[in-house]
Amino acid sequence: MIARLPMYNAEEGVCGAIPQFLSYLESYRNLAPSTIREYKLDLARFVRFLRQRGLLGIETDTITREIVLEYAQTLTQSPSTVRRRLSTLSSMFNYLQATGKAARNPVRLIPLPKQRKTVPRALTAIEVDAMMMVAERPSHRVALWLLCGTGLRAAELAGLRMDDVDLEAGVLRVVGKGNKERIIPLAESVVGAIRLYLPYRRPRPGFELLIVNRYGRHWTAQALYNTMQRLAVRAGLDPGRISPHAFRHTFATQLVRNGVDIRTVQELLGHADLSTTARYLSVDTGAKRAAVETLNIGEAKGKAVNQVQAVGAGKVSSL
Repeated sequence: MIARLPMYNAEEGVCGAIPQFLSYLESYRNLAPSTIREYKLDLARFVRFLRQRGLLGIETDTITREIVLEYAQTLTQSPSTVRRRLSTLSSMFNYLQATGKAARNPVRLIPLPKQRKTVPRALTAIEVDAMMMVAERPSHRVALWLLCGTGLRAAELAGLRMDDVDLEAGVLRVVGKGNKERIIPLAESVVGAIRLYLPYRRPRPGFELLIVNRYGRHWTAQALYNTMQRLAVRAGLDPGRISPHAFRHTFATQLVRNGVDIRTVQELLGHADLSTTARYLSVDTGAKRAAVETLNIGEAKGKAVNQVQAVGAGKVSSL
């Protein structure tokens, strides 16, 4: 059960509706705990805004577009963060509307800041090799192999259980965002990396996770990120380019470069929306150039010119 936010005690109105919304996300939509935590933090920021304006006990129907617009103007983070925080608030009001606890969604017509579209940056083979070379602990090495060979999200890798891995069949079962399950085939090199790691795995009793830290406990997504940063520094790389998600980008980019169709890439990455996967179609100028060259435009043009010249010559000779 989702606990009430510690910064208010109101049972009614907007503040009282927040725990109900978080419980709905947990029990009905089956969102991951990390996702619910993000929702909770976003809504806590809105609660702080209401408290500062003396509106802590305000009813849902008295939240106007002007109040939300004033709240939006206090958000000074990156456009993507601002969009997410307003989207969180809008999702809650959609829930309140659907349950008859609000007549309208005051967030719906709030203009969102423009977000610059960025192309995912893939790591180079040299960067990946450098990371592999400095990864001394077996848990670090197997994490790198899994990131490179499966494109898992950090939270997905941290949450892998022993029974999610079938080394004989060479497949991995992943429960991703929204509790959606997908199966990822494992390359022989990744299977080999897992087999080499298992003798060093020393979990505490009751820990069924595949990768555990040196104390035999849960290796969190944040700990995985911190580990990647330390390895990057040790390898002499720019830590700003190295993260678990950078390996996910690299995995997807390599698939696209190798000619894997976009639907298959979508399934392997666990993207709900194909447009998210389609970003990887624009990451490789070399691949695009090769694709254009297959059109043989110049060759066709040359044939056409020759035909025109031949027709022209025939007309001259007939005069």
